[in-house]
Amino acid sequence: MPTNVHHKLYHFYDQIIQDTILDNEVLDLLISRCILRKEDRAEIEHHPRQSDRNKCILDLLIQRPEDAYNDLLDVLMESSSCSKHLIDCMKSQQFSNLTVVSQSKVKSCITGFHSVRLQKNYYHLVQNLFDTESLIDSLITKGVLNPDDREEINTSGVQAKINRKLLDHIRSKEDYQFFLEALNDDPMNTKLVSDLASCDVKQDDLKLLQAGATVPQLANRPGFQTLVTLVCMFKEIQISNTEPESHDTSLSADLYRLQSMYKKIIKMSSMDLHQYQQFVQTANEVRYL
Repeated sequence: MPTNVHHKLYHFYDQIIQDTILDNEVLDLLISRCILRKEDRAEIEHHPRQSDRNKCILDLLIQRPEDAYNDLLDVLMESSSCSKHLIDCMKSQQFSNLTVVSQSKVKSCITGFHSVRLQKNYYHLVQNLFDTESLIDSLITKGVLNPDDREEINTSGVQAKINRKLLDHIRSKEDYQFFLEALNDDPMNTKLVSDLASCDVKQDDLKLLQAGATVPQLANRPGFQTLVTLVCMFKEIQISNTEPESHDTSLSADLYRLQSMYKKIIKMSSMDLHQYQQFVQTANEVRYL
């Protein structure tokens, strides 16, 4: 089970959400490095507000089994969407020894070499695809797109956004082959075919991309990890072995309640609404939380 430093992102969670733009160049770079999947963009763009899109990206990164903190920092340093002050602050935390275990469940999915090549060249394609109208015509002819897709792809009018929308429709190996043929037929885009073909694909790339399809679990959530942190912070304090009286509001009693909640939650794979409300009520009654 991999050990990660995801919780270091929590130090800057709110600041990143409020002070950066993660869903344009930063997201392109994260996809190109196979840190996130190009399919994640649809979930991200579903949110109307910039802060919500930023939050969605951070939450996806936190669920990753790899060291997303350093990956995000590298990308922020490469892009122009983040202040130098924030980057310097993140650098100061980069080599912290604090760790937290993160678990992820990989969805059953098939990820081939074509997916890796498309993702590793994602940023390059977004920046360098031209004459997309002819590409769209070709892909409609081959059945990869339908006529209604043209309007959706061209809605923004901004070339980079058009390119992203177009790439979102290249899903299967067959789609990818037709995409290569369309590029090859267009003199302005022919070089991109050789760029894709020459892209080195390693086994680690395939594993990394497959690991990107994660299902959130309770243990991945910031609130749960905050609860774990609180319990660990007070581990030196003597906690009673017996359940305290309901009127007991001492620190020892509250920590007993927190510890009991933690032990119950860690054994759960899911939680229904009634159980959730019970935990919320208990947490609200803990005076020191």
